[in-house]
Amino acid sequence: MSLAALLLVSPLLLAQASPGTTDDFDRQLVERQLSSTEDAALLRYLKSRTLSAKDAADLEGFVRQLADKDESLRQKAQAALLERGASALPFLKSPPKDIPEASMRAAEVIQKIEAKRDHDVALAVVRLLTNRPALKDNLATLMGFIPFAGESQVEEAAFRAIGKHARTKEGIAAEVIKALESAQPQLRGAAAYILGRYGRLEDRETARQKMADDSPIVRKLATEGLVGRRVMAPLGDIAAQDAALLTASNVGVEGRQVLQWLRDRTLSKEGMARLKKMAAELGAGDFKTRTKATRDLIKEGNAAIPFVQPYLEDGNAEVRRRANQIIDEIRQGPGPALPAAAIRQTARQGKSPEALRVLLAYLPFIDDPHNVEEAHNALTILAAADLSSDPILREALSDAIAARRAAANIVLGRIGNKESIDLVRRNLQDKDAIVKVRAAQGLIAAQKQEGIESLVELLPLTPKLVTWQVEEDLHRLAGEGAPPESLGEPGSDQRKKASAAWQKWAHANAKRIDLRSIGDEGILGLFIVCEHDTPRGTGRVSEFGRDGRVRWSLEGLSGPMDAQMLPNGNVLVAENSANRVVEYDMQKRIIWEHRVTANPISCQRLANGNTFIGCYNMLLEVTPEKKVVYQYAPGPGFYCFSAHKMADGTIVCMTAQGMVQEVDSSNGNIKKSFRLPQPGGWGSATLLPNRKYLAATMSSNQVQEMDDAGTISWRINVQGVFRAMRLPNGNTMAVSMTSRKVSELDREGRVVWEKTMEGRPWSVRHR
Repeated sequence: MSLAALLLVSPLLLAQASPGTTDDFDRQLVERQLSSTEDAALLRYLKSRTLSAKDAADLEGFVRQLADKDESLRQKAQAALLERGASALPFLKSPPKDIPEASMRAAEVIQKIEAKRDHDVALAVVRLLTNRPALKDNLATLMGFIPFAGESQVEEAAFRAIGKHARTKEGIAAEVIKALESAQPQLRGAAAYILGRYGRLEDRETARQKMADDSPIVRKLATEGLVGRRVMAPLGDIAAQDAALLTASNVGVEGRQVLQWLRDRTLSKEGMARLKKMAAELGAGDFKTRTKATRDLIKEGNAAIPFVQPYLEDGNAEVRRRANQIIDEIRQGPGPALPAAAIRQTARQGKSPEALRVLLAYLPFIDDPHNVEEAHNALTILAAADLSSDPILREALSDAIAARRAAANIVLGRIGNKESIDLVRRNLQDKDAIVKVRAAQGLIAAQKQEGIESLVELLPLTPKLVTWQVEEDLHRLAGEGAPPESLGEPGSDQRKKASAAWQKWAHANAKRIDLRSIGDEGILGLFIVCEHDTPRGTGRVSEFGRDGRVRWSLEGLSGPMDAQMLPNGNVLVAENSANRVVEYDMQKRIIWEHRVTANPISCQRLANGNTFIGCYNMLLEVTPEKKVVYQYAPGPGFYCFSAHKMADGTIVCMTAQGMVQEVDSSNGNIKKSFRLPQPGGWGSATLLPNRKYLAATMSSNQVQEMDDAGTISWRINVQGVFRAMRLPNGNTMAVSMTSRKVSELDREGRVVWEKTMEGRPWSVRHR
């Protein structure tokens, strides 16, 4: 479980991380649109976007009128809605269900409104107000604006601004409490969201009670406030894909069917003892016994994997070979994707003590670390919807099986009250190291600084299985102040040195970190694009919003192919034609530079401060001091067109031959490899949270989502596409060097917005 699902950067850390950049852009944009950035002007703007009850009724009428038989009335309604712009979006996105024609025409109006992209002004106004004292006395103005924010990023920014000022020593501000009883569902939901996300432990129960509200809007926002929007997003984004996989695998999509599938894969004590004995026989002295154990374990399927995994590091080479064979053969089928779909489908059931108990029971038999996180998320969603679930989770805190104790720590840390958090704190003394880590993470989710100190104290004994997650969590908390040492292997001198450095950091900083913004999305809505070459003969890196206006640019670069905005406000650039990766500041001064012997196609500053570099013919990682940590050059058959390193250490790359590969960065071994249906030519591949690959290939002019067998579950056509990335809102960014366009497309392949670049765009990143 990565803390990314529990804790994202607080406003305080965000401000420290990007000095002067975003704030400057926001001021310039608002000055240009409103002629003033004074508090009064910003507040006037919000009030102008806030509709009265009559205005809201008028808009509801216009949406219904979109389906009128009289064409002239339909046109008048459309014109009126377009004139209201973003304020009309909440009404257009919730058209009357009894009028299908209204839904169809509403979608057309939404597309036209969103094409104007006037959300950037609202986003800038809200962000500027966030850090101003005047907002504390004007929370009612911002609360009133939320139902008409019109776009999720603007809404999230408003939540963040209110969350910063609404919590005082006396409790939550009266404006928020009052909104809980508003006649407007969006206001009730907003209040519940703020209580769940930014409130105290005692406010969580109030937020959970709103999950029984009559309005689905209120229930949705209350859940997102407690659980986090990033945790909730996959339930909607990939619901159709999950249903298709569950149906194709003969599981079914009904709640009872999925729960039965999980029950069938939950072993009794006797079943666990049987598989443990079977796995031990892989090292038996008799060849027939070893062979039979291998064959029988393969037949057991995924349930056997947790029992076989310890033997992957056995001292006997044959045992290691058999363990690898068993796991490889078991995963020839749907692999982790099927249990992940079943886990998410369980979460979609809503309030269900039965589902909670079944999923808790199944936890010890989840063999994939990403699916463990899926299960923690699903349990949180199920528990948040049901106040009676707390006793079930508290009981799990003392379960005989560590996986259940660990999960209960995470879930209660996210949604529990003071009594529950006191019980989580006790698990810091658990006999299992992973349970202790989860207890510390649970305390951090509960906004307890002691969780940070506990997480650091556990570093010397943190198991290898979760080391990368813990390291990522700590770097997220520390920001630019993080120690440069990497944790390395448990028990190593490197681990001891890094642990000591983190102890020193925690002693100086842990109590000063603001944990009130657990789950903060922190999305700025900006895009960084590399243009490999422009008409001037050199390359450029620039950043812009959906309005297309360039915020900044670095000109005169040597064939930039990838760029990353760093937390310190500098930009890391892979300059392909100059055989180097450079960190530039905004004045284009070189802050750090590493030259390579090959042409770099990607660059990535990692959580531990190192830099990952992908080149045409090699992959490498270097320290801030430019010491090479590893360098893999597989040979003539390897010619890489895209590469990025995952948080667990896996490198995902695509070759010119159309091979997608997962490379283990610890030893250079290929963990997984498959060929695309249309091999060859420029392309890219990224690994999605659902463990599928998003691949863009110029040879097919398509962006495709597929599994590691090459089975395609989704695709859209984009002329000349060779780079693609998935956005937090579920849309896809596509880059075409032939049309020179960077485009955002929805699931149906419709263009939400696009920008034609001056030169050939080579990569895009979103922040």
